Amino acid sequence: MQRPDTILCEIDSPSAACAAALAEVAVACARDRGRQLRVRHVRIDHSGLQPPTLVLHLSERDLPEKRRLHCLACRLASICPGARIHIREQTHSLMNNKLVIYYATETGNCETLARQTCERAHIGGWSAEIRNLGDFHPSDLVINGPAVFIVSTWGDGEPPSYAIDFFNELNQPHAPSLAGLQHAVLGLGDSSYEHFNVFARQLDERLAELGSQRFLERVECDLDYEQIHATWTEAMLSTLAGCSA
Repeated sequence: MQRPDTILCEIDSPSAACAAALAEVAVACARDRGRQLRVRHVRIDHSGLQPPTLVLHLSERDLPEKRRLHCLACRLASICPGARIHIREQTHSLMNNKLVIYYATETGNCETLARQTCERAHIGGWSAEIRNLGDFHPSDLVINGPAVFIVSTWGDGEPPSYAIDFFNELNQPHAPSLAGLQHAVLGLGDSSYEHFNVFARQLDERLAELGSQRFLERVECDLDYEQIHATWTEAMLSTLAGCSA
């Protein structure tokens, strides 16, 4: 969780030189406000499909006036043509205790666990909701806050059938930056199969590649998953509670 005396930033850039220039602007912004700068991630995208982007997370008292924001945007554009700046308000809790639980299942087990996780989160004071991963596009994940993914692996290491389109889009070069997202993954599988929990691993790694912050290490379940899921749920909520303090 960001400390009150720090400014958090994320950088997406087509080159290291441009990334360094964007970082200088972020440093100047933090210095002007008497804050320290913390860089969450720098992602270099050589495809040229994504414009240079600087994301700054500022507390309410540090949010710039429109005039200063315009000047900052002009400065960025002069350094890196086409560069964009996004200002996001940094709160002292993760989305005011909002939690999104995504599931991808072929047999229904992951949906059942997602509902159990949601119920436990409600007891813990979270405003939680469950969502079928197959109903979403990766751009829908661009949020500030925590999300957990409960997914199974099917066939030869594939996602459940209705989540294939989502995962294909997530792996495209033009997939959106997920900076600002915090995630945790729970995988269900059968260790007697060669491709045990492959989808859970690939999903976890791809989310991180796109800038999401992993707030809990991935857990891979075998056929006896009930107790592991219960333990994981408690660890997940405990970790989030610590981040929100």
